[in-house]
Formats: sequence, C-alpha cells, structure tokens
Amino acid sequence: MCDFYKVTRKISTLLRIGVLIAMLCSSGVNASESVDLSKMTDAQIRQHASNLPSSKLEKLKNPYKKKWQELDNAYYETHDGTEKEPNYPPEYLDISAKYERFNDCQGGIVHHVGLSSNAKSLHPLGDEELYKSFSNSLNISYPFTAEDALDNLGRISQLAIDMAIKNKGRGQETVNRFFKRCTNMTLKIYIDGYLSVDNNDKY
Repeated sequence: MCDFYKVTRKISTLLRIGVLIAMLCSSGVNASESVDLSKMTDAQIRQHASNLPSSKLEKLKNPYKKKWQELDNAYYETHDGTEKEPNYPPEYLDISAKYERFNDCQGGIVHHVGLSSNAKSLHPLGDEELYKSFSNSLNISYPFTAEDALDNLGRISQLAIDMAIKNKGRGQETVNRFFKRCTNMTLKIYIDGYLSVDNNDKY
C-alpha cells in the first residue's frame, strides 16, 4: 500500500530542490548581466560576449564609455578642437578607438542577423548575386575593395555580408563569432581617421 505521507514529503522535497535550482540559475544570469566589463581586458570582454545571445549582446553596455568620457573631458579642458593637426594623447586615441569600435560592432549585429536570414530565403539567386545585392544595400563595393576595408563601417559591412552568406539562416548562431571577429578589427583604422587633417569633426 502506498504511504501517502512519504510520497507527499518526497514531492515537497523535490519541489524545494527545484525552486533552489531555479534561484541559483537566476542568480547566475543576474551576476552575468551585472559583470563590470570596464575592469576586464579586451580578450576577457570578447570572451564574455561570446556567451551572450544576440538580444543581450546588442544591449551590452560599452565598457570603454566611462574611461572615454573622462579622457575626452580632460582633453577638451585644454584644447578647443580647432587645431589643424590635433595632438591627441596615445591613451585617448586608444580608448576612443575601442569605444567607437565596440559601438560599431554592436550596430553590425542587426546587419549580420538580418542578412543571414535574407541569404537563406534568397539562396536560389546564388552567392554572387547575394554579394552584389547585399553590398549595394550597405553602400560598399563588390568585389570587396581595399578602400572599403580601410573604413571602419566598410570593413564591418564586408564582414557582416561575408559571414551572412557563408552561414545562411544561422545568424543567431554565429552572431557571437561575428562580434568577436569585429571587435578584433585593427584600431589603426579608427586612429588614422582621428589623426586625419580632413577629419577634425570627429568629436
């Protein structure tokens, strides 16, 4: 004969364990979301981002923003921004480039995911036509050019298009790889732009 009280106690115990596990999982998620990325190295930031879904990756706070604001304010306390050849401190250039690159790569996520979806539905057109169409929609040349690759948004567009076509319909699955590759993009592209005489309206 079934012992009703023993069964009840067992179910109650299992329920408590289930609640405890749920609480621990929830705590883990919240801890992950509250991680202070500004204290991490570039490599650690990319590693952390590689574990996030696109919805959270797009909302991730820029870890370089606070430092950039401090350096930006400090710089313009002694410069009025009208110099023909700005004399930016090396740290300012480095953080500015990382700050802008992070923003640009976050912005590229929607392109990567959207293009990947379109690449799947339009695959009968063939890859060549997809490259031409997607490049035209993002205002870059195809075949890809070195000139576009030397522009921050041009290079990100090339990456988004290339990965989308090679991973048709798998944008959500490959978004972390896209972001990691994007944030590995050389900072020289940005820094050269900051130092250009024709780019004094950067800030």
